[in-house]
Amino acid sequence: MAYDVRIAPAAERAIGKLSPGTQGAVLDKIAELGREPRPVDCRKIRALPARYEIYRVEAESTHRILYQIKDESAWILVVKVADRNDVYKPISDLKRLLERTSSEVG
Repeated sequence: MAYDVRIAPAAERAIGKLSPGTQGAVLDKIAELGREPRPVDCRKIRALPARYEIYRVEAESTHRILYQIKDESAWILVVKVADRNDVYKPISDLKRLLERTSSEVG
């Protein structure tokens, strides 16, 4: 079953700022998530409360895509795209982003 892919506004802006090569890799990976939301290389983010159910995958070796899976509605929400060194800093900002995004998209 294919999942509908939604991208949070902050993630869209981040994707728009990437170099063309990295942008293509990120968009390809996001398209793959629509077909298989839990690929072999996905990892659950444990630093966040369980209610968020955030996963991450790599795009190239330099960037990470953080996303939520909504199985009951068959869609995924890409909440953040960033360099692997910056994607988890700070966790409190990520929590605020998730709260805001869930109200905008949900």
